[in-house]
Amino acid sequence: MDPGDPRTGAADRRRRDIYVIILAVFSGAIDAFGFLGLGGSFTSVMTGNMVLLGAAAAGWETALAGHVLTAIVGYVAGTFVGARIAGEHVATDPVWPPRVTAALAVELGLFLATGIVWLVTGAAPTAAVQLALLATSAAGLGIQSAAIGRFGVAGLSTTYLTGTLTTLVTGLAARRPIGALRRPAFILLGLVAGAGVGALLLTHVRLLAPLVPSVLLATVVLGAVFTMRDRSGARARSPRDAGEP
Repeated sequence: MDPGDPRTGAADRRRRDIYVIILAVFSGAIDAFGFLGLGGSFTSVMTGNMVLLGAAAAGWETALAGHVLTAIVGYVAGTFVGARIAGEHVATDPVWPPRVTAALAVELGLFLATGIVWLVTGAAPTAAVQLALLATSAAGLGIQSAAIGRFGVAGLSTTYLTGTLTTLVTGLAARRPIGALRRPAFILLGLVAGAGVGALLLTHVRLLAPLVPSVLLATVVLGAVFTMRDRSGARARSPRDAGEP
């Protein structure tokens, strides 16, 4: 199919939306892993972490405050790195910019490292290692947040989803077509489902808790890589791009 064909753009947007939903499932699973397995703080919901920080400070709960601060610092660092890798949205961007894939590949590397360390410690890391894993997980989701921001689509997120919920509810109130609300609905459902999966993994197969969700992230990265390769090949073969009559 010609990459300039409108049907190709529609197919790419559908594929992007599927990948975004998969990433929301991944985010939910990792947030559950961080909250239940790494000391009671979130790895992507920084608003919740700030509330926890205030509560911990009021009760002089230094251990919780340390975990929450670690998550916040890790997320901020990851967001900065992710923004540098993914860059900002520009009008000439394709539906899925290659630099988004590059950022997600770095995130995948971080989570594979997290999973390996988790395995080596027998899913029972010491306090210091637990903090390192928490910082790495939060940094990974910070990278993901910045990467999704490269799309430049209002309300599109896979981590901080209060805005997505607001978009869905206001759309329902305004009686927008169901088709326009499908994406935010599925993203929210994906997050909840992912959190459930993360909790079940910690309960039943604790050793694999950070590794199984990474399969979802790897699926998105590899899918995007092959999609870009196919699109690049199609462009190279396009007579219009090659300057042929």
